[in-house]
Amino acid sequence: MKYKNIVVSVILAITLIASFYLSRLGYVRIMTANQYAEELSALQTAQAGTEQDVKTLLGRQLAAQARRINIHDDSNQMLAVLLAVQSMNMLPTVEASQVLQYNLSAYETLRMKHDDSVLSAAFSPDGTFVATGSSDHFIRVWEMSTGKETLQMHHDDVVQAVAFSPDGKQIASASADHTIRVWDIPSGKEIVRMAQSGSKLFIAYSPNGKHIVSSGSDRIVHVWDASTGKEIAHFLHADSVTSVAFSPDNIHVATGSMDHTARVWDIVTGMEVAHVVHEKSVTAVAFSPDGKIVVSGSMDTTAKTWDATTGEGVAITLNEGERGAVSVIRCVAPVTSVAFSPDGKYIAIGSEESNIDWMSSEIAPTLNVWKVSLDNWDGYRISLSLRNDVTAVAFSPDGQYLLSSSEDNTARVWELVTGREISRMTHDDTVTSIAFGPDGRQVISSSLDHTARAWDVLPWQNIAQENHETPVLSIAFSPDSNYIASSDESGTILIRETGTDREVTRINLDAPPSESEDGLPFVYTPKTNPVFSIAFSPDGKYIVSGSFDNTVRIWDIKTGAEIERMSSGYGIENNYSDGIPRYSRGIYSVAYSTDSKFVVSGGQDGTIRVWEVKSGGEITRMKIEEPVYTVNYSYSNRVLAVNFSPDGKYIVSGSSDNTVRIWEISTGREIFRGLHYQKTHSIGRVNSVAFSPNGKYIISGGEDNVVHVWDAAVSGKEVFYIEHDYFIYSIMTKRYTAHGWGPSTEGNVFSVAFTPDGNYILSVSDDNTVGIWDVTTGQEISRIVHYINVFRDHLSSVAISPNGKYVASGDSHGQVNLWLWRPADLIADACSRLPRNLTREEWAEYIGDTLPYQAVCPNLPIE
Repeated sequence: MKYKNIVVSVILAITLIASFYLSRLGYVRIMTANQYAEELSALQTAQAGTEQDVKTLLGRQLAAQARRINIHDDSNQMLAVLLAVQSMNMLPTVEASQVLQYNLSAYETLRMKHDDSVLSAAFSPDGTFVATGSSDHFIRVWEMSTGKETLQMHHDDVVQAVAFSPDGKQIASASADHTIRVWDIPSGKEIVRMAQSGSKLFIAYSPNGKHIVSSGSDRIVHVWDASTGKEIAHFLHADSVTSVAFSPDNIHVATGSMDHTARVWDIVTGMEVAHVVHEKSVTAVAFSPDGKIVVSGSMDTTAKTWDATTGEGVAITLNEGERGAVSVIRCVAPVTSVAFSPDGKYIAIGSEESNIDWMSSEIAPTLNVWKVSLDNWDGYRISLSLRNDVTAVAFSPDGQYLLSSSEDNTARVWELVTGREISRMTHDDTVTSIAFGPDGRQVISSSLDHTARAWDVLPWQNIAQENHETPVLSIAFSPDSNYIASSDESGTILIRETGTDREVTRINLDAPPSESEDGLPFVYTPKTNPVFSIAFSPDGKYIVSGSFDNTVRIWDIKTGAEIERMSSGYGIENNYSDGIPRYSRGIYSVAYSTDSKFVVSGGQDGTIRVWEVKSGGEITRMKIEEPVYTVNYSYSNRVLAVNFSPDGKYIVSGSSDNTVRIWEISTGREIFRGLHYQKTHSIGRVNSVAFSPNGKYIISGGEDNVVHVWDAAVSGKEVFYIEHDYFIYSIMTKRYTAHGWGPSTEGNVFSVAFTPDGNYILSVSDDNTVGIWDVTTGQEISRIVHYINVFRDHLSSVAISPNGKYVASGDSHGQVNLWLWRPADLIADACSRLPRNLTREEWAEYIGDTLPYQAVCPNLPIE
């Protein structure tokens, strides 16, 4: 029986590992409750099925199901999250945590019900009310804070469009009863009425609120005085008008028509100012924020950018696939919607669904976001393929996010920097209109399912907390976790409140000198003074920085005043072909001692210095005199990482010669040396080092793709290591070997850290992932993927808050993101946004009778 149990246990382990591995590739078999019960029964029959085995099998299975649904079933995202929560309740896994980490299901804050399809919805300018128009002939106004219906206005036919005036005092509506009406808020009284023939009417307020433009299938565009209903001007197309837009200066109106033209009109003179001709119907028009450019989209699969006063094409520089400047953007399918971002840096183009070509089943990009430049080549494109036509696009007020709606019953929010979908709103029928709220955190959507819904679409844990103009080089949390500090390549240090956008302090370092005191040039002199490393003092009052100019500086975090400056001088590099020495510089790492009395720094000149904060004096210097590995590698003794031991007696350093070293501060003596190595080319420079909170262990990460854990005693014995490679990572000790499969984490490990309680290890690889590992079991329990534009940017820095709750990551685009990672926090966050638990039917299908029906989220009712 002993051997039988061993065999079955091995079979179970292989089954779990294979299921886990294949699920990452998308091939896992998703079992029904009956199939799961059969495998469970076989396990129990073999007398190998302990309670933990059962939980492991069920937890893995639910995680695989959740991930598969999350990836492949847009209409069932809520179910995916519920299964992931139940899985995490039993067994924390990377698969389940990632479903929760990137939970796309937006939190529905308000649902507004009509008796028929809702065709239009709009926020009031201050975001306190929502107006909806429906096929039930009613306009309703809802209070956002309570969901209460405060007003109801009636047309004689379908209400096709609603819009608030810029001051929020009126609502304009367009109806199939051939009228445009303006209503007073808050009385609901009709102020004026204008006649508009034709079907499918469009309306828009001018930016100053004085005029309303309307159009429809009758080919006529009317401009009305919003207060009196008097016609100011009208313009005529040769066919139905499909879109209208006011210019920012309130003087011009752009229109698109089925007559294949897009035109700009002057509302004062009533004359046409400019026009362009497409080969087919024009479906959408939009002005640039400065009003100088119009973009028009057409069924001929193009979008054109042209001068609003002449109609001449305006050449804009796009991405690498469009060499040179163009005024005609070619798409694969007919264009349905266009929009400029508020800052004019992006153009969003939505189109119909289409295959790449007639022989391919691959879906062509249906949502393209172009970063544009009018003067130099720095553009790029984000292309996204949806399974249905994109019907509308809109930018958030700050220009960081894009909102799209599609015929797949969803509206989605995309992060512009990365092209990552960060939120998804699912209706039961086609979404008819979408809009961002004025704060950019909420979205309103209307649908043929008879509802309009308000959503909280930007969950705080993965939104940008800070945005630098240059790459982020270092991140640090204050000891109380209330503040995040980040530094960048331009020499700026930003200190902000955790979880908010409030800036506390901004510090700007002065530019470095271009040559040394004796007139010799430096190896490299940027125009700015990059801050490579920052750290808070343990009392939270100060921050220390290490910068390119070889200075270590102490700053007051409240005032930004420089309190102390320590200069390490300059090292000399002689390995140049002309034999002329150049001075090198750069402090790559700094850290405070636990008593706040000392600071340690390491830099390009290969020295580690300990400074007294009070006097600014250097008390100890240690130098890497003989690098272990040089291998044609400049600055092979560079000190890239330093840290104090918790008792303040030792320094650990990591350097570009592949070594981890422990130094005794009192004597400056090296007492231990550990070696990293790179299998392919012998370079395994050590990028990051840290002591465990109890001081017993040291952790290091480097270019050998390995996270090493060392005994901090004099012996320096390696305890275990975590190896990053293509598909298999392993954690090894003398007692056990734990294996797991995951996506490729091949690459340089550039940062490592212990969590404050010492129970987990944080490892950061240049594949832009942050792995979090259980020190006891060796299991990776969470993986954060910092989504960026992989062709332009990379993950550059990471930190964990002292309370252990948050992980902050920074990238070379200048963005700092804040994340939850602990299983309990991910579960609580998901449950706070879910509107329901699993139904009994869902429980029976996915879990069966292995567990009694119960609440996945205790805060929500069950059937």
